[in-house]
Amino acid sequence: SVDLTADAVPVGDQGLVNSCAAWATDYTALGYWENREGIIGGVLAPMYGYSQLVNGQNIATSLEGNLEIAEQQGVDDVADYWQGDYDYTDSPTSGERANAANWKLTSFNELTIQPSSSSTVAQQSIEAALAAGTPVVIGIPVYTNFESLTGAGRGFYAGPSGSFLGDHATTALGYDSTGLRIENSWGASWGDSGYATLSWSFVNGYVEGAV
Repeated sequence: SVDLTADAVPVGDQGLVNSCAAWATDYTALGYWENREGIIGGVLAPMYGYSQLVNGQNIATSLEGNLEIAEQQGVDDVADYWQGDYDYTDSPTSGERANAANWKLTSFNELTIQPSSSSTVAQQSIEAALAAGTPVVIGIPVYTNFESLTGAGRGFYAGPSGSFLGDHATTALGYDSTGLRIENSWGASWGDSGYATLSWSFVNGYVEGAV
């Protein structure tokens, strides 16, 4: 088992913006690295990269798109980013771009994922990264029962039921024999105070991508 949550940032809330990839990468994953490495500045602003990717539209973005901005430009910190957590129509100012350079991502890697009910490739890839102290951002499909997940069994999610609602990004920060521990971006009232444990059968069968 591995538990990286000691260095986790407070659970975020993306609200009604389709910015889960930005929250999972810029806020949660990079926030973890700030805490682990003792990097000052506070949490980073998910709208910094998101607003540059969507051109004023409330649409989904890719994990890679957000991480490439973090790698090339950095990400401004929340205290400096006046647009806040939900303004995706106003692009970063020149001052915010200059400040973002203080928090550049060195690199990122895509993990090998082969969604299958009979394979554990996804599990093995994610476990190896987490065991090395690296959080993993994953893409998953969301069904009705995931939205209404409670804190029962540490927010245990066995697998989908109900209607398919769309794709989602979230950040894995640990695992045990039960499954994969994630920090979500739907506020602390969802799941287990904002966290959940995804069953390994769901991880192996449904994770669509991981970085």
